[in-house]
Amino acid sequence: MTTALNTARYLVRLATPNEDEDNDCLCHLRLQKLLYYAQGWHLAATGTPLFPDRIEAWKHGPVVRSVYPVFKEYRLAIPPTQGSEPAELSARDRDFIRSIWERYAEFSATALRNMTHRESPWLEARAGSTRDESRNAEITQETMRAFFFPQLIDTLKQQDPRIDSEKWQASANAIAAGQVQTAKDIRCELHRRRAGTDPG
Repeated sequence: MTTALNTARYLVRLATPNEDEDNDCLCHLRLQKLLYYAQGWHLAATGTPLFPDRIEAWKHGPVVRSVYPVFKEYRLAIPPTQGSEPAELSARDRDFIRSIWERYAEFSATALRNMTHRESPWLEARAGSTRDESRNAEITQETMRAFFFPQLIDTLKQQDPRIDSEKWQASANAIAAGQVQTAKDIRCELHRRRAGTDPG
């Protein structure tokens, strides 16, 4: 597991244009929404968080509080010098974060904010508060996974219509509940049976 700050610095690095590209202007508001989407899709795809940092439902959308003070002075554009490819990020994490950037790069900060305002994780955390009220309730990992997982299934189903949504959901729930043996567990059990130490 990495940190939200490592994820943020890598997103800034990905948004830094090459010499023949226009600046993509990754402002702080846009960065915060990308962190939310990275966490949500990671929870859906793996059942585990990408980073442990708390995400809160601020009036302009989800915010990772621990990252906020690091980039808050860069309201319009975070400079490329703030981006990096942290050594602590695994190749798998880098690939995943890159896929989030590629999925959402076309959206402006305003568009991303408006998207989060229509989604249940932010809406549930903001329940009972007015639109402009300052309220920093947590957007829980449970509500994020519950929202993003059905979207993941739909995305996969579009790529392969043979996927059965109900079976996929049942399998994911069983895995999350620890009711599924790993390949290592199965091999050990087979080994015990062959050795005659397991009566099953």
